[in-house]
Amino acid sequence: MLRGMVVALVLFGLTSSADAMTVIFKNYKAPKTDYEATIYKVYFDGVREGIIAQNEEMIFVGQQPRFCLPRNLALTVEQADDIMRREAATVTLSA
Repeated sequence: MLRGMVVALVLFGLTSSADAMTVIFKNYKAPKTDYEATIYKVYFDGVREGIIAQNEEMIFVGQQPRFCLPRNLALTVEQADDIMRREAATVTLSA
């Protein structure tokens, strides 16, 4: 039953016309409109949630987590954004 549901979801995802959004950091840092800024914030919130969920799953299955998030701390989008921007400032990209 569960296997059938997973296969159905995968097939639906493969046939869906939805395209994944690619976010370029320079556009994220300086959105052109308020709408674009909102879209980037929602996108980044999804990324943040996914990373936290993956980390929790790793702990659940007994693997080494990628990071330690204190149990009494709720990592907000604004805090994650600040962490990302500070880290990006230390990274130099070569073309």
